[in-house]
Amino acid sequence: MMTMKEKCLRGISIGLITGIIVYILKGCISPAVAADLNVTDQYKTIINQKPYHAEVCYQQQVGGDRTLDTLTGAIIGGVIGHQIGSDRSGNRNVGAILGGIIGNNNSKATGGYRTVCKEELRWKETPQTVYSHSVVRFQHEGRWYSVNFQK
Repeated sequence: MMTMKEKCLRGISIGLITGIIVYILKGCISPAVAADLNVTDQYKTIINQKPYHAEVCYQQQVGGDRTLDTLTGAIIGGVIGHQIGSDRSGNRNVGAILGGIIGNNNSKATGGYRTVCKEELRWKETPQTVYSHSVVRFQHEGRWYSVNFQK
């Protein structure tokens, strides 16, 4: 239940609001009117990335392995060097070194290529157009205004 004071205030408020509306409708007060109102939605492109694994293969150059030929030449050279001189003279060592060099130089080992594969993480990129924001443009009293907002 409303008190007398509340009833009076309510009546005054309704009367004031009604009076202002009538005054505006009669044209005594001109409300602010925006001319050339224009609302535009703005969009942007984003990139969605999705990971995937791919096996990547390439050709790798490999040299011929001359190790066996070098060791064989060193052993044979060491044996021959030992047979030629005494053990103290170091002929066995010189023979092993020379035999290794000759074995390496006369090696028939050749290089080539081999396929090497590895797994890599890659990203599939997909562009997508999404809403960014909206812009309202209007003219008021000869001046242009623009306001950005989100829907």
